[in-house]
Amino acid sequence: MEQLIINMAIGDRDKPSSSHILQVMHEAIDDAANHNYPLYQGTKEFRETTAKSIESPFGVTGLNPNTEVVSSIGSKEAIYNTFNAQCSNP
Repeated sequence: MEQLIINMAIGDRDKPSSSHILQVMHEAIDDAANHNYPLYQGTKEFRETTAKSIESPFGVTGLNPNTEVVSSIGSKEAIYNTFNAQCSNP
């Protein structure tokens, strides 16, 4: 019997990226406006799009993208920062 092993590590893709995605990435790399660190909380456009994108699948409406949406580099950072904010001394 053949065994199937599913890698549950960091989420590496198992297929190559589509050529149109690679093209957009190359254009973004060539744009000097992208040669700096982003805002920690994410761009305004990112926060607005994120707030809008969770309305339908999760039924969450009325999020303020300026005060209730932030970005993180991953789930570990987000979980740590959430607990740290709740447990820190005032």
